[in-house]
Amino acid sequence: MLRPARSPRAPARPAAPIPGNPGGIEEGRPRAVPHRRLWVGGPGRRRRGGYAEGSLNQVDALLAVLLVPFALRGYWRGFCREGFGLAGLLGGVLLAAAVGLSLADALVARHLLPMLAAAPAAYAALFLGTVVVAHLLGALTDRLVRALPLGSLNRTAGALVGVLRGATFLGFGLLLVVRFAPSSSLSEVVAASTLGRPLTRLAAGVLQTGRGLLARPGGEHV
Repeated sequence: MLRPARSPRAPARPAAPIPGNPGGIEEGRPRAVPHRRLWVGGPGRRRRGGYAEGSLNQVDALLAVLLVPFALRGYWRGFCREGFGLAGLLGGVLLAAAVGLSLADALVARHLLPMLAAAPAAYAALFLGTVVVAHLLGALTDRLVRALPLGSLNRTAGALVGVLRGATFLGFGLLLVVRFAPSSSLSEVVAASTLGRPLTRLAAGVLQTGRGLLARPGGEHV
């Protein structure tokens, strides 16, 4: 029995290109998506030693916890005491950084202290003396302010100044860690933290300002 001959198939028509598709990708086929690299810590953040810069880490949590006692202390003491305390802290650091070496040289020249002990004694005397004077002025001013009806405002402002004072203390502590152990893992965490990095820069800026207060353009100290 003879079978009827099959008619030849018509050639398949090419798929019409999608409008607005210059690459000619056929309709119905999934479009290849270019591979994109995912960065841990969000776009635009560099990584330092395995830690994403500008991200919250253990140092930020520790700083937030340590700032709470300073805020409570400022609320209890009031604005005047905390304000003068902060001024004494910053002023003591600036004064010690500005004239500490000159005072140490004077102590050595007059044979009052040996060279190794002159510099620490000079820095400590200038810093502690400024802090004590500021503390006395703050206590005197606080007595005058408490006679006025500014109780809640005085305490609230004191809490804010207490946070600033605590941030200054912590900034100098972090600066010591970064300066004396720059290659440690703790320094890397501090450099990558959100709060630790600006506090360290603030402390370094205060020291740099103190060193340049009494410096002449030629680099000589008064």
